Amino acid sequence: MKLKEAFQGMTTKEKVDYVWEYYKGIIIGSLCFLLFIWLMVDGFMSKDEEPVVVTILSRTSLAGIEEIEEAFSHETFDVYVDHIYHENGKIPENGMQSIERLSTSLAVGQIDLFVIDQTMAELMMLEEVLAPIDDMIDTTTIQIDQQDQLILENDWYGIRASTLSELQSLEKSDQLYVFIPATARHVKKIEQLLK
Repeated sequence: MKLKEAFQGMTTKEKVDYVWEYYKGIIIGSLCFLLFIWLMVDGFMSKDEEPVVVTILSRTSLAGIEEIEEAFSHETFDVYVDHIYHENGKIPENGMQSIERLSTSLAVGQIDLFVIDQTMAELMMLEEVLAPIDDMIDTTTIQIDQQDQLILENDWYGIRASTLSELQSLEKSDQLYVFIPATARHVKKIEQLLK
């Protein structure tokens, strides 16, 4: 039966009741679909920027890390400081979970700057975890003295942590270096941090 024939002789209220009775599934489904599309578009349009993640593997105290967080808080973008505490190469309490989290974060590109010592960096270079700095960013925009650059296998891989004002509160910052993981995502922001 055609809708036009069914409506003959009905009042407006009867027509509305008829449409609701036979087509409410289609009406509700269409409204839900439109709401879903609107939420998806709104979600993509209002997505917040991801922060630049600086991961530090050191024996710096919590107070020192808080100073670093404060120093980075003056940037025009968010910087998240992640710290894994270790004492002479030993990671206390939940060490395995920390290493697993670190490995996963490096693999998926959640770490943009990595602060570690030279020995650890050389091990990570063998696994191609770290990238030469000049392969990742425009090094003409940053000025680092030759003695503060860590050159490994004829490539510039690291910057002495003590040369960056934000990292001077690190314990033994003159023995730590800043590296860029090969999976880093925020290359332009890294460049701004290193200027």
